[in-house]
Amino acid sequence: MVFQDDVMTEGASNSRPPLLKGHNYGFWKLRMKAYIRSIDERAWMTVEEGYLAPNKIEDGVTISKPRSVDSRQFSYIQNLETAKEAWEALQVTNEGTKAVKKSRLQLLTSQFEVLQMGEEDKFVDFQDKLLDIANQCQALGTPISGERLNWKILRSLPKRFKAKVTAIEESKDVDVMSIDELLGSLQTFEACMKPKVRTRV
Repeated sequence: MVFQDDVMTEGASNSRPPLLKGHNYGFWKLRMKAYIRSIDERAWMTVEEGYLAPNKIEDGVTISKPRSVDSRQFSYIQNLETAKEAWEALQVTNEGTKAVKKSRLQLLTSQFEVLQMGEEDKFVDFQDKLLDIANQCQALGTPISGERLNWKILRSLPKRFKAKVTAIEESKDVDVMSIDELLGSLQTFEACMKPKVRTRV
């Protein structure tokens, strides 16, 4: 789920790195990776593999360390020497060890499998929950394929979507359909559904 407060704090700028506050680590990790890669692919390689060039110090802050962390997160990395060390420390602090990550993935997988859209639920709320789980899995290094997401969505919808699900399955190749196309189609369908008029007896 996109943390609206975080986007507002950052000003939704593409030229500014995302701000890590701890609770948004999975979201921050994906955005930070994209941000660094947009600067230079070699910069991301430096974060992943390490680089031992001399670091320039400005106001006591090592420039190669992530500068887009709040003061609590910074306290975890302030004495580290390289961007790689800082990145790995933030990963362990926010994601946990391999055993913790494995447990979190198992929990997320269970949540993914049991998630169903209720008859009275709005599609956008179901979509947000599903994509939040998918984003957390991706941040932990185990992305959910588009094909699996598509089938999960179609199998988790309430009866009022039955006609639309059948139409999609008959007219589209769900295995290769983009997630955006599927979500857009279902959002449009829900928006066009008229509420049932209830008559008094």
